[in-house]
Amino acid sequence: MLMSAVTRDDIDEVLAFIGRVHFAGDRAAERDLAAERLRWAGLVEAAADARVGCAYIARSADGSGTLGVVAARRAGRGILVDVLLLDESVRGSIAGQRLMTTMQDHAALHGFDSVSVWVPESSHRARGAFQRAGFTPVTESLTWDPSGESRQLYRRDVATPSAASGEGA
Repeated sequence: MLMSAVTRDDIDEVLAFIGRVHFAGDRAAERDLAAERLRWAGLVEAAADARVGCAYIARSADGSGTLGVVAARRAGRGILVDVLLLDESVRGSIAGQRLMTTMQDHAALHGFDSVSVWVPESSHRARGAFQRAGFTPVTESLTWDPSGESRQLYRRDVATPSAASGEGA
């Protein structure tokens, strides 16, 4: 699997992936993808300044297909994952873990102290994956999105590179 930061040149590929994975079979997808295009343009702009945000794409080893995307923005002293999508073919594999590890490495490298993500309460698979990756729930479940689905905020503290290597105080 190849990992790289999302650039302006990747936006069409990311949007096609989102359309295939997230909006599959949804008649409102065109309107939603137009909104997603604006949101991703903003995320890529923010990613240009690593202190504000970041976005990464995972591709197959031969670079021929998108396997997943993750994007986050600054939230206080940490970063908050806005988007984490995986192709159905790699769910349950190492792909999601690699994307989140890349996000945690980014956070540590740029001086953030944590990575947080809102996890749907109905997704036992996602909650289990985040807990196995060292994330812990930090809120009660909240219902805040238009679909009415409850979500819970999970967070994992990240060590700064110097602390992780044993060079810290």
